[in-house]
Amino acid sequence: MNLRLFLLALSTLCISCADENQDEIERSFRITGEIEALKKGVIYLERIQDSALIAVDSARIDGDGVFDLSTPLSDDELLFIYLDKNDGIAYDDRWQVWGSPGTSMSFKWHRDSIEKQPRTTGSAPQQVLEDFIALQRFHDNRALRTIQDYYIAKEAEDVSALEESDKRYSQLEQRRALSMINFALTHSDSPVAPYVAMSELRAANPKYLDTIYKKLAPSVRASHYGVVLKEQLESID
Repeated sequence: MNLRLFLLALSTLCISCADENQDEIERSFRITGEIEALKKGVIYLERIQDSALIAVDSARIDGDGVFDLSTPLSDDELLFIYLDKNDGIAYDDRWQVWGSPGTSMSFKWHRDSIEKQPRTTGSAPQQVLEDFIALQRFHDNRALRTIQDYYIAKEAEDVSALEESDKRYSQLEQRRALSMINFALTHSDSPVAPYVAMSELRAANPKYLDTIYKKLAPSVRASHYGVVLKEQLESID
């Protein structure tokens, strides 16, 4: 190969690499933020891969609690922020965040805050996700109180109270399922909706999952979780 052809080939390769890098930047999800009162630690951006959480980016906190994390995304995806405060407690601070290609999010939380959920600003799906998390917490708390009543009744060998707790728990489970179905239908234009159906309604009657899927906006059906929900329905058939 003569010098002119070599330089032409090298130039073409450089342009191709530059285009790929630019495309990756444009489709990246970025999250910047601050953990107030945190002097030392490591914060990770994680995703689920093969049923396990893996870190895709990380930042070491040393003094000011500020961090900047990012990862390329091909589609909307549930991601996680995990904070290792170097205090010997594993997995004590982990938050769900909604990643969308080409978007950014701000994240702020105080290390000593009694509020588990951080303050975030970002995409519309993030707000839907936070509403979903609040709904989960509401139902979890109700279920926990009933479970506590059950064990109190068991300790007291109170058969009547045991039966009442068992009945109440079944009713709460039904209400939770109906609440999640309604949430997914109400937010059918959000990519969070099929995720809600997949994560909360696996044991529900398939007709409810089918109703949710059919109501999804076309763009949501074509999203990652929309496709997975369709595959889940087809596997039931």
